[in-house]
Amino acid sequence: MKRVVCVVLVVMTAFAVYAEQLTVGTIRGMMRYSPAVVKVLGEAGYNITIRPFDTQEELIKAAATGSVDGAFFLAQPVIAQIKGSVMIPARLMNSDFCAISTDSSVTVSNPGDLRKYTVGVVKGHPGHAAVTRGMKVFETQDDMDQFKQLAEGKYQVAIVVQEMVPSMARASGLKTYYIQQPPLMRTPTFFMLGSGKASHRKPVEDAFKKAMDSGAWEREIAAAGQ
Repeated sequence: MKRVVCVVLVVMTAFAVYAEQLTVGTIRGMMRYSPAVVKVLGEAGYNITIRPFDTQEELIKAAATGSVDGAFFLAQPVIAQIKGSVMIPARLMNSDFCAISTDSSVTVSNPGDLRKYTVGVVKGHPGHAAVTRGMKVFETQDDMDQFKQLAEGKYQVAIVVQEMVPSMARASGLKTYYIQQPPLMRTPTFFMLGSGKASHRKPVEDAFKKAMDSGAWEREIAAAGQ
C-alpha cells in the first residue's frame, strides 16, 4: 500500500513539475475571479500565474507583446484588436457599461440621457463608441486619463466598465462617484490566448466547456462574487 502511495505521489509531483506554464493577465477589478480561472485550467494540466493590470490598455499591450500568454475577461471586439490573439468561444462573463459621475444630481438610465450631459470616453474603445454612437464626446487617451479628467470636472459623465470602477477610482484619486443604473450596455466577455499560443486553444476551450456544462463555472463565479 505504501508503495502505491509513493508511486502516486511521484507521478503527481512529476505532473506538477512538467505542467504547462501560462501567465494570464486581467485588470485588477477582475482579480477576485482568478481562483475560478486557475482551478479550471489547473484541472486541464496548466500551472497558471495571474498578473494584474491597472488598466485595460496595459493588459491589451501586454497580450499584444507576449508579456502574458492569455487574458480574461475581454469582449470580442477588444480581442479582435490584438494581433495574433485567439478567442476561446465560451461566454464566461458579461461586462456592464455604465455611466459614472461625481455629481449626485446626474441621472442616466438609458443612452439617450447621455445627451443631457458632457461625456468622456476612451479614444478607440469599441464599447464606449457603441454606447455614445452619434454623440459629441470628450476623448481621453486611456482609462486612467479618463478617470482623472472626470475627477477634474472636464466633463460630467464617463462611460466605464462597472467592474473596473473601484480599482480605477483608487488609482486615479477619484474619491466620490456615483454609478448610474441600470447598465447602458451589457456585452459578453471571453478568455483569450495571445500570439503564439494558438496550440493551446483546444485544451483550454475543452476545460472551460467542461466547467460550464457541469455547472462548476457558475458556482465558482457565484462564490467569487460574494
